[in-house]
Amino acid sequence: MSTSRPTIGGCSVALDEVVNEHFLARYRALLDEEDAAFDELEHAFEDGDREHFTADLTAWHEAISRKLHYLQRHGVELNGAGLNGASPAR
Repeated sequence: MSTSRPTIGGCSVALDEVVNEHFLARYRALLDEEDAAFDELEHAFEDGDREHFTADLTAWHEAISRKLHYLQRHGVELNGAGLNGASPAR
């Protein structure tokens, strides 16, 4: 049976059921959090500050994890290529 509704996470859903103003606002906040964490990581790298670099790397990783978990909770399937140190498929 064919449907015109998109499939997200293996389920047929209306796009506005998944992506709405609240979803986008929260996702934007998670992107901003990741961006801020990366900025701190970059500064620690440029300054050669190993102690802060390690802490900032952990904070950046945690921000990315929160973003990815948010997407997964909302049924967004992600291709794992390039994650966990793997090379992206070409």
